[in-house]
Amino acid sequence: MDCGSKEAGADAEVSQKFLASNQMVYELLKDKISNTQFEIVDEAEHNYSYFKERVPSIFGFLTSNDFREN
Repeated sequence: MDCGSKEAGADAEVSQKFLASNQMVYELLKDKISNTQFEIVDEAEHNYSYFKERVPSIFGFLTSNDFREN
């Protein structure tokens, strides 16, 4: 799970609320789902171009031995 530090672009208040809500979701999941991770991606916004940059690491995590063993 990840979230950009600028999810709402120039709207810092909405970005902060978005980040806080994602952190709350992570806190609920981390003890229930093994190998759960949360990363804040510096300067990333909520749009396809930022997501596209992270796809290789997402698939790398999903296909890793650590993930498959859990």
